[in-house]
Amino acid sequence: MTEITCSENKVRLAGEGAQPVPRRARIACPQTLRGWRFSRHAQSAVDARGFTPHEVIEACERPDVAMSANDYGSGRMRFVRGRVVVIAVPARSEIITVLLRTYDTWDNADARRAAGR
Repeated sequence: MTEITCSENKVRLAGEGAQPVPRRARIACPQTLRGWRFSRHAQSAVDARGFTPHEVIEACERPDVAMSANDYGSGRMRFVRGRVVVIAVPARSEIITVLLRTYDTWDNADARRAAGR
């Protein structure tokens, strides 16, 4: 897993003749990330889901949809933009997790089943 960085990842050798190993880099340019901090969980979620930090920040600052996410804890918001869903604490500029947006497709028959008809 790599940590989020805005600069190039540096590599180090793990021993004589070893292949270069990506070095864990810290978030190095807060001006580009505009002050947002990523939790460890959010860092791994960004990496696992193939998003860039900039996509995540864009979702926080220019969401298509913004709503309360109190099911994740007090003061949390859900920001949705494109295929990215971000759970964040805006008061602390902290990103808690990053999810992939999914779309449920419901039709009238599904609605009738849900209503018990």
